[in-house]
Amino acid sequence: MLDTHCHLAHLPPAACNAFIAAAGRAGVHGFIAAATRPADWAALAQLAQAHPNVHVAIGIHPWFHGEDGSDARAAMPSRLGDAIAIGECGLDGRPEHGPLERQQATLAWQLDLAALRGLPVILHGVRATEPLLAMLGDRPGLAGVIHGFSGSVETASRFLRLGFRIGLGPLLLNPRARRIRECVARLPEDAWLLETDAPAPGERDADPGLLARVARAVAALRGTTVERVAAASDANAMQLFHLEDIR
Repeated sequence: MLDTHCHLAHLPPAACNAFIAAAGRAGVHGFIAAATRPADWAALAQLAQAHPNVHVAIGIHPWFHGEDGSDARAAMPSRLGDAIAIGECGLDGRPEHGPLERQQATLAWQLDLAALRGLPVILHGVRATEPLLAMLGDRPGLAGVIHGFSGSVETASRFLRLGFRIGLGPLLLNPRARRIRECVARLPEDAWLLETDAPAPGERDADPGLLARVARAVAALRGTTVERVAAASDANAMQLFHLEDIR
């Protein structure tokens, strides 16, 4: 399986190496490590050099939209290198994360850069569905994934029509998350990707078995096998991120 969204740059180097090895023993053969802020970019480039099964995405998360000054904006194109996507970027409508208008400005130039480079986008979207859909609708032809999706199948369908897949993660392990659990059971097989979002903010450790648990939850909700779920997610990731081989 490929973990299509994690934050390996948040782990200390020794912990990161141990996690990659342990996750491999748990059946995770590759990782897409997403940046959240400019401070991550160099660390992710080094990580990808050290681990051929780690693919990187470069971006600025909406929580850190204040770090998108002229230096960061000018530097991002040269930092893309072998990056397979732009992200994690997006919108977060919770008031503690600052004005949505400022986040939209930060997201807009990242979406435009993705379109220019022909790269998919890894999007964070919390309490900002309509503004996010509007920005994507203004940029037809973009592709990507709505990471950590928690919405309804109707909302998922709107993103799918715009060329975006749905990121399925640990929220599915919560039996009270009824909306996303119902959504998973109804999504087309080519519509979703498995992810962990690990480690959580502030944590210096990550669970190498988490992706397998997410896969089992998806399989149970869809009435199918873990093997089929893993194969579908990997195939979807290969197509979206233009990966030749992730096995």
